[in-house]
Amino acid sequence: MTENNSNSPAVADLQAVYDQYVSAVRARNFDEAKKLLTGRLQSEMYPPEIGPEELAQFADMAVAMQPISYQVENLGTEGEKAALNLTANLNDVQNPGKTQRIEMLVGFAKEDGSWKIAAINYQMNPDTIKRSPDQNFEPRDSYDFDRNTTLGGRIVSVKFEQDYTMVVIRMMDEENLVFLPSKAILEKDGLPTDQLVPWKIVQVEGHPHQSNPLKVWGETAKLVEAPLW
Repeated sequence: MTENNSNSPAVADLQAVYDQYVSAVRARNFDEAKKLLTGRLQSEMYPPEIGPEELAQFADMAVAMQPISYQVENLGTEGEKAALNLTANLNDVQNPGKTQRIEMLVGFAKEDGSWKIAAINYQMNPDTIKRSPDQNFEPRDSYDFDRNTTLGGRIVSVKFEQDYTMVVIRMMDEENLVFLPSKAILEKDGLPTDQLVPWKIVQVEGHPHQSNPLKVWGETAKLVEAPLW
């Protein structure tokens, strides 16, 4: 859920915290890096019982996993929690000398009056996402109405046409094309289409395509609240 109010942080505020953390780790200044984490994440990432040899291995890996560069794709806020969704360029630790793109989520929480990093999640390489070879609307008989399917995920894009609505939904490593009724019908059925926007979570029930596993004839849809991380 995204809230826009005077207490919500700006993207630049959260980026400043994350950039400080990345710089501290790259400099192997882990005492400074820890100060930018919540207490819970500090204890998870920097356990006090870790020995010198393990610490050296951890340091090498931590440095290698910091982004070379990144782009902010989305800011989500919920009270005293926030999250930045990033697309980052990282060194490919399995292929020295090469880089790869990775989607990341960096979660933040207000602690002692300051925004601190509460979660760092590495996700998918966006270049490996499975997508339909076309986005064409097809008639009902292209779908298998003897089978039902339910799917849910974050909205990538929405297109409102006169006779239908196409919603692209991201599920793990694939993007599904869901063809729902028109905007007017969705509104009549109680779905607030002004909230049918990218990064929201939607759940759909419908019928799978006869031959394209990434297309669904959607019968119903509802927005779902989900934690930021």
